Amino acid sequence: MDQLIVYLLQSSASIILFYVCFALVLRRESYFGFNRIYLIGALIFSTTLPFLSYNLYELFAQTGGQASSIYLTYQLTAYQLNEVVIGNAVESSGGFNSMHILTAIFLTGMFLKMGQFGLRMIQFYRFSSKYEQYKIGNLVFVITEEGSPTFSFLNYIFIARKLYENKNEFNSIIQHEKVHSDQYHSVDLIIAELIIIVQWFNPAAYFLRNLIKENHEFLADGYVLGADKSFSKYRTLLLEHSSIVKTNILTHNFSYSLIKRRLNMIKKSKNPIRFGLGIIGAIVTSALVIVACSRADQSTDPAGDELSHKTGIDSTYTEVENMPQYPGGMDSLVSYLSSNIVYPEAAKKDSITGKVFISFVVEKDGQVSDVSILRGIGGGCDKEAIRVVSMMPNWKPGLDKGKAVRVKYNLPIKFALN
Repeated sequence: MDQLIVYLLQSSASIILFYVCFALVLRRESYFGFNRIYLIGALIFSTTLPFLSYNLYELFAQTGGQASSIYLTYQLTAYQLNEVVIGNAVESSGGFNSMHILTAIFLTGMFLKMGQFGLRMIQFYRFSSKYEQYKIGNLVFVITEEGSPTFSFLNYIFIARKLYENKNEFNSIIQHEKVHSDQYHSVDLIIAELIIIVQWFNPAAYFLRNLIKENHEFLADGYVLGADKSFSKYRTLLLEHSSIVKTNILTHNFSYSLIKRRLNMIKKSKNPIRFGLGIIGAIVTSALVIVACSRADQSTDPAGDELSHKTGIDSTYTEVENMPQYPGGMDSLVSYLSSNIVYPEAAKKDSITGKVFISFVVEKDGQVSDVSILRGIGGGCDKEAIRVVSMMPNWKPGLDKGKAVRVKYNLPIKFALN
């Protein structure tokens, strides 16, 4: 559960950073091809990078030469175990806690978004099967009823019969929709929707999805006008077919809203200086995301590995390939702690409550060492927590690259009176 929360925090923060960078600099520029790569790349990059297990220090150290002397300093953040609650009746936290509730809420939202995505796909295919279809080349024209908006999805173009038979307007509209099909714009929207299933709680993911769709319209508009089309005629066409009729979020509507912005972007000239600043912003944002998602498993001293070879002191890790295992699993650990920690009488008498944060290391042979208080509450609670944690049975040691290593943990123990 902790790893899921960490992943969601890292991916959500990355998406927000990329959105802020685009909104501040790139959105006002007419480099639509680059903007498309940036927007869809931001979503994919932000959701896949936190999955990867990498350490920047190791990557730099392995390059050799001068690069091996470059160190990235990390603040050692130990792997934090789930909170254990100690009550005046020696209660166990084996039931639902806040982490379980958050996980249940996240999974519920994700399944609802999956259902919504499935319904939209079903809605599209049911709608397309209701009308006549004509295939011209790789395009499938679906002839809809009068008053229906013109829109496209994949290689399907939905158009009203009267407009289909009007060759003058038909050609410009079809050129526009054909760009969406030829450049696979619908694939971008499907990817964005799949990512939103996981990021359903993150407003920035929806904003990026909408920006992707908006940018698709700019690309199509620019292509049509580039084919010797009159701006005034095309503007009239857009205004005549402007509509507030909502279509499926996965489709591209020719009369997509924000007509004024589309017209402005069509005429806007490129600004290389601002675009250059946007590129710099994109690079800086990517670097921040890469550093934030790096696995910080080195010791507090950035030269820890080199020091260990010279002095015989082993490095301490916070995350390894195979984390240490308490005998019987985490439920057994909670049971051990809640059964052995006794709420001090002095603390009960003075109504002392709160969380004691314990730090300890699981050695290469599984023994628990270096037990210390990170933050205490007094009243004897700190000493009692140290006493019981120090008496823990041996763990199954952690392994990294096949070798046993020292792994540091933080453990929050909550003392609560009924």
